[in-house]
Amino acid sequence: MLCVCRLAREKGLDRVVRISRGRPELRFLVLGTGPLAEELSRRAPANLRLAGLLEGEALADVYAASNVFLHPASTETFGQVIQEAMASGLPVVGVRAGGGPGG
Repeated sequence: MLCVCRLAREKGLDRVVRISRGRPELRFLVLGTGPLAEELSRRAPANLRLAGLLEGEALADVYAASNVFLHPASTETFGQVIQEAMASGLPVVGVRAGGGPGG
């Protein structure tokens, strides 16, 4: 499960940590940088990997290799990462708020 975002509180990454702890059989990959990087690194279970910032072809390759895109932010409008995920053929899972797939 892929999540691409700025590593900041408003992005809802606490949800990703909580979900990954509850589903140890799944693998989670979070791409991005930001003020929560160190805290997330400390809190992340073994099945959640933080891989920093990727761009261009490297980012496109990760989208292509993923199965599901997670968009945990509840305050964001329809973001570019959702468009990128959908263009890569990924189903997008989000919260029922904001401009994401559930809002």
